[in-house]
Order: sequence, then C-alpha cells, then structure tokens
Amino acid sequence: TMRSDRLDSFVFVSSQNGTVVDADDDSGGGARGLDAQLVTVLPPGTYIVGANTAIPGEIETGSYTLRVE
Repeated sequence: TMRSDRLDSFVFVSSQNGTVVDADDDSGGGARGLDAQLVTVLPPGTYIVGANTAIPGEIETGSYTLRVE
C-alpha cells in the first residue's frame, strides 16, 4: 500500500528480469482517492516493489509511505 497526501500514488511489483507482474493506481482509496494498493499472491521468488507517481511525464514530489506485508 502506498499512501500520500500529496502524490497520485502508483505501485508495482516486477520480477527480477523487470517484467511487471502486477500494478495499481488508485485501489487504496485514501483522503483524495489516489492511494495505491496491491493485493496479490506471488509464487516463491525474488521480486521488486516499486513506488512512483501515476502521472506519466509529470514530476511530482512529496512524502509518502509504502507498506509491504
């Protein structure tokens, strides 16, 4: 889950070779409805969790929290 009061949150999970396995933009709700949340079951392996903003080509800056459970 990625939460922020300033950013349009976007999270993704990719495999070691960079293939995106799952991604989410706004499923996490939040005060502005822009938090991201992934709920997925992955087979054993090594994965990369990425946090970004959802607006392509636009630079957003600000604080956020990222929680992986």
